[in-house]
Amino acid sequence: MPRASRTSTRGAAAAATPTKAGSSASPPPAAPRSATRSSVKREVKAEQPSTPSPSKKTPASTPASQAKAAEKKIASLRASLDEGPFPTWARPTPQDCQEVAQLLADAHGYRAIPTGKKAQKKEESFGGCGNVSNVLDALIRTVLSCNTSSRNSTAAHKAMVEAYGKNNFQALLDAPHAELAATIRCGGLHDRKAGIIQGILSRTLELHGKLSLDHLHGAPSRQVMEELVAFNGVGPKVASCCSAFCIGNDEMAVDTHVWRLCKALGWVPDKATRDQTYYHLSSRVPDDLKYGLHVLLISHGKRCPNCSAKGFATVKDEIRTPSTSPEPAAKQENGVKQEEGVKKEEADSGDEESETKDARALRDGRPALNGCALRNAGLLSKGKARKVKAEAKEEAKEEETEEKPDAEDQLKRESSVGAAGERRSKRARRSQA
Repeated sequence: MPRASRTSTRGAAAAATPTKAGSSASPPPAAPRSATRSSVKREVKAEQPSTPSPSKKTPASTPASQAKAAEKKIASLRASLDEGPFPTWARPTPQDCQEVAQLLADAHGYRAIPTGKKAQKKEESFGGCGNVSNVLDALIRTVLSCNTSSRNSTAAHKAMVEAYGKNNFQALLDAPHAELAATIRCGGLHDRKAGIIQGILSRTLELHGKLSLDHLHGAPSRQVMEELVAFNGVGPKVASCCSAFCIGNDEMAVDTHVWRLCKALGWVPDKATRDQTYYHLSSRVPDDLKYGLHVLLISHGKRCPNCSAKGFATVKDEIRTPSTSPEPAAKQENGVKQEEGVKKEEADSGDEESETKDARALRDGRPALNGCALRNAGLLSKGKARKVKAEAKEEAKEEETEEKPDAEDQLKRESSVGAAGERRSKRARRSQA
């Protein structure tokens, strides 16, 4: 049958098909098969509680896997401390460290370079980076202080203490993760920090049978670093803060201010990471200057408009001296140990004019901060920085030359010997011809 006749026959059959009685309109078109299946699946999911698929479920962290990860971190820490990331970088020297520490101590009103032995414990305060006597409390406070401002970390710690009690570590461990994360939300990265805190508590209870790390008091610095770094989420910065401020070991923690200024001073290469900076300074800075340089570099990084990352001072530099305020002397009479040159740290929006700051500094007998003590000494000028880095690179090349044979000269000698042999063979062939 021709195609046209087939088409007309089908059309006539469709037209002749009767409709159901009582229906005034044609039935709606049927839904696609795939759409029907998807709607059924959605209904089933709504009725049943959502459970993750076994294939997509993240495997739980077992004690064996935690121990293996801890061993890897400890091995990496040991190798980095023993070998160092920049073994041929000859800065800073002990003289460099002494010069910078003395300049900053004079610029910021310290009567002497600070030492960790006089660090005051702040048991009743909130926040901080480990300046309390309880090691586990110091570790948790330092975790809360990561990647946020002092104001935010203090608010997060205060909210946590109000919700669960002071040093009530069991309540923190038993709390639902989402609840703890919501409590410390104001500190930033709340979900991750809640997981790290509960992981530290769980691992501590598993290893020692109690929620305490106070056995680290009196332990050598290397042992403290290894045990703290073994915790998931704890790196050299957090561990060194606890070791220095809580336990009193000679450690130089590297935060963003110390890291930035050490690169500006030429103490580490420009490509150095923060952890690499810590490992390098650990072997280069004298032990008696580590705490003082840490405190002074942070103070300068916050107070000096030239050296601040934001381009203006983020903290007011108000220093009480014996002539202007009797409070330090009164506190010393009461037997309270604290840093000489008491400072009051307050948040500053940076809207004060530099002339006002310089006038106040000169009135107090201090150098003007607008000039920057490090820049005035020629330590931060571009020429000085280039010179320091060039000297370090030159010394590194010299050491490499002494250690390794000159492969280029050896290759030249071999090539010259080969060329001489080739010329002799050519002369021999000519004489035979």
